[in-house]
Amino acid sequence: MRGITILLCFLSIFCFWEETSAFDEKDSLRNLFYSLDSVDDVEFLLNARLEIIQQLRRSDYELYLEFAHENIELARQHKINWGLVDIYMEMGGSFLEKGSYNIALDYLNRAYKYAQLDEYRPYVGWVTLEIANCYEAMLHYNRAIGFYKISLDVFKETDEPEGIALASANIGVNYLYINDFDKAEQYLNKALTIRKELGDPVELGYVQMYLANLQMKTAKYKEAVQNLRALILDINKRFEDQKSGFQFIEGKTLVGEALGLLAETYGSLGLSGLKYKSYFDAGNVFKELRDSLNLSEVFCLIGESYLNDSEFDKAIVYADSALKVTEGTMILNQQARANRILADAYTEINNTRFALQYFRKYFLIHDSMFNRAVIDAISNVDVLVETMEKEKDNEILQLNIDNEKRLRRIVTLGSLVFLVVLFIALLNILIKLRKLKQLNDELTLKNKKIEEQTKRLEELNRELSQLVKSKDKFHSVIAHDLKNPIGSVLNLTELLAKEFDKFPKSEQRRLAELSYKTSKQALRLLENLLTWSLVQGGRMKVKKTIFNIDDEVEKTIKSLQHAAELKSIDVKSELCSGIEVFADREMISTTVRNLFSNAVKFTPSGKKILVKVVQKDQMAEVRIEDQGIGIPEDQVDKLLQVDSNYHQLGTNKENGTGMGLQLANEFIKLNGGYLTIKSQENKGSRFSIFIPANNSN
Repeated sequence: MRGITILLCFLSIFCFWEETSAFDEKDSLRNLFYSLDSVDDVEFLLNARLEIIQQLRRSDYELYLEFAHENIELARQHKINWGLVDIYMEMGGSFLEKGSYNIALDYLNRAYKYAQLDEYRPYVGWVTLEIANCYEAMLHYNRAIGFYKISLDVFKETDEPEGIALASANIGVNYLYINDFDKAEQYLNKALTIRKELGDPVELGYVQMYLANLQMKTAKYKEAVQNLRALILDINKRFEDQKSGFQFIEGKTLVGEALGLLAETYGSLGLSGLKYKSYFDAGNVFKELRDSLNLSEVFCLIGESYLNDSEFDKAIVYADSALKVTEGTMILNQQARANRILADAYTEINNTRFALQYFRKYFLIHDSMFNRAVIDAISNVDVLVETMEKEKDNEILQLNIDNEKRLRRIVTLGSLVFLVVLFIALLNILIKLRKLKQLNDELTLKNKKIEEQTKRLEELNRELSQLVKSKDKFHSVIAHDLKNPIGSVLNLTELLAKEFDKFPKSEQRRLAELSYKTSKQALRLLENLLTWSLVQGGRMKVKKTIFNIDDEVEKTIKSLQHAAELKSIDVKSELCSGIEVFADREMISTTVRNLFSNAVKFTPSGKKILVKVVQKDQMAEVRIEDQGIGIPEDQVDKLLQVDSNYHQLGTNKENGTGMGLQLANEFIKLNGGYLTIKSQENKGSRFSIFIPANNSN
């Protein structure tokens, strides 16, 4: 009977909501919220209010916070621990959704405190699970795994199969993120077994998709394709007669995500036709669901794929489609991504005007996203301060109300009990002083927290300012170094244009060759700048394969041998390791080429360069050692910094920006390796790159 009463009350709440939607919704909701105070059942009142609060999370955050604080005070007043757990979890989830992770953790820790006091043990598991979600969002995967395991233990202890399945799947996914594939498979298989017993096809499908992602990451592409196709077929069949409802939306969303993963897997197998078909199918699914966020992401993925395949017209079409889908929305990430695709595509087809136009839009959106993030961060700090102040004010108000009640009772006793009243009054003053001292101590602690958060914000601002200065300085160096070769080419071509017939043929040839070399230098600098931009934008695709590092190094060195011979430099190679590596062949070749070119540039005529490949533990080391002019000791650690001031001409006055070394460092990092530098001024340098060796070898 009680359940029926609660259900009817909730129905009346939402009917009231619908009826007042045409008027002042905010005042109507406030009246509805406070009209529930007439309900005698406090536990029911907390649940009813929480329903209204949850509906306000994304529509009116100011009213959301007001109602949330009212629920906190009601639960505190009646000492209902589960009520405090529910509202603190709700507020923690809202700040997690807004990206304010530290504030979210603060509320979730409060929820955890009261969950431990409540007799319903599974609360501890659910709160811990939410804390783990927060750490996962912060990319602290190992810490997230620790909290997921705590929640898993609680769910096992309380026999909560839904919690066990969810915690196990999340642990597996986080192990997937840190490339611990054995543990990922172990936990995902546990989740799979439980999900099969529970019978929820969508949740089961997500676990199956995670396992397919694991197969793709471990190069089991055919198995991944087979399992993803079976999953998509099964979910489509289950919902073929259903066209609406929450379960239908969840199922179709799963199908869209699985199609996207299937497309990525086909791409790894080199099956372009099937890859694009899967992307198109995913786009149709999200178009049917009117899911602008996922649809725009699919269009961007298609555009990027066509861009990588040099089909620039098609890349432009799908990037434009992504912009149309996100028009009038706040999906800024996909808007920036689509503008970048358009800028790169128009650059490739030499349409400079449109390329510049979309580059401007790309940087404007990025600046807007950054400004929005700063404003949100400041706003969240203000919200936290306001929350603390409201809690303090409510505590003082409650204390004053209690004191007034006590005083009224004392006055009614009269003069007959004067001594007793006096004693009680003195005792009450002592209690009040103690509570006031406690409140002052709490206020001091809260003020200290506010000061610490303010200092942290100032530190972040200083770091941001330093990053902007470094970027501006780097751009200044690039502009300066581009100016010299382009200016030289302009002067040479102007001289040839005006005085061509006055020069003998030998001089004409020399000037033309000089113009060619200078133009080639400018082009190489621009190519390096574009590649660096792709790396910094996270758009450089790493295509790892297994290959013999000796063969690749030898081939690269031979292509540059002529430059060394022109300077009479003796190049020695020790390439008999037979080591196979798992890396992107082009990136490794580019890295070796840049490091060897630097060695030739800074090595005087008649000296030696040694190129050597050895294996150290699980890594292959490619070492390039020269007898060149070396680097000052105080500059070695700064070479890989974007804003480094160090600049040195080659032994034949060769110029450079240092970008080749920057690219080498970035490429090696993308392949899971690292770069080391050892140098002595006037004695030479040794550059070593360490690349993961093939584990199966």
